[in-house]
Amino acid sequence: FHPDVAATLFNIGQTHHQKAELNFALEYYNMFITITGEILGWFHNDVAAVFSLLGQVHHQRGNYNKALHSYEQALAIDKTTYGQYSRKVAITLNKIGGLHYDNGKFDEALHVYEKGLHIETKILEPNNSNTFITVKNIAEIHTCKADYGKALDFYKRVLCLQTENLGYDHPDIVPTLDNIGNVLHQNGTHHEALQVYQESLRLRLKANTKDHFESDTSKKFDLETQLSEFLDATKKFQGSNDHRPTFTLFNIAQIYYEIGDLELAMKYFNWTLQFEKASFEESDENITITLLTLFL
Repeated sequence: FHPDVAATLFNIGQTHHQKAELNFALEYYNMFITITGEILGWFHNDVAAVFSLLGQVHHQRGNYNKALHSYEQALAIDKTTYGQYSRKVAITLNKIGGLHYDNGKFDEALHVYEKGLHIETKILEPNNSNTFITVKNIAEIHTCKADYGKALDFYKRVLCLQTENLGYDHPDIVPTLDNIGNVLHQNGTHHEALQVYQESLRLRLKANTKDHFESDTSKKFDLETQLSEFLDATKKFQGSNDHRPTFTLFNIAQIYYEIGDLELAMKYFNWTLQFEKASFEESDENITITLLTLFL
């Protein structure tokens, strides 16, 4: 077989993959592996790359065992080709960890992610984006396992990495603050969770001010005014605003309700409802949940 044939098979397979035509993608990826393995050898890096793509296809189809087998094939080649401590090995380990996570096998996922993090810590800069993703994945697993102390440690590490790369007031930090607030909330530390959620809300509102208004940044922060402006922007730019505060407002309201401050709970639930009505269809389940909470 001429190498160009393999290249064409790969391109066809990738096109089917991108179009979510997964059966065809599998067929052409397998043909590529057979031909490339015979021409270049079974431990060639191109074979590893397509084994990894096969793993993704099987993963998307929900075929856990076949996905794991394909990823492990890729991992074996990566270790032989690049060595144990390489970026390629760490990336493949993260894919295997994600497969275990999606299959609800949190202990297996944690073990694999920790192996990947060990490699990344040795070979990458401390603030590398790959390391950030792995640390975040580990934090999510500890949250799922209700190991809130460890989850909090890893989310704080995520926050440190983001702050070093982006600066503290960057809007991408908001989801991490929400995750920290969620862990604190689930762990019953309501007042700390409230502080974190309020800081998340402040950053969301600040991001909105930058995106949509020529505001006087020297003005004292006024929550009611900022929320009103943000609500107007949400109505105007419906579907395009990436920093809606609905999730954070609802959680703040929930905490006030749980600590017995019903007046503030009602205030934040009402704000939540206004944003949901501006952002979603009337039949959306988010609106239903908020209405049910208000009337309980």
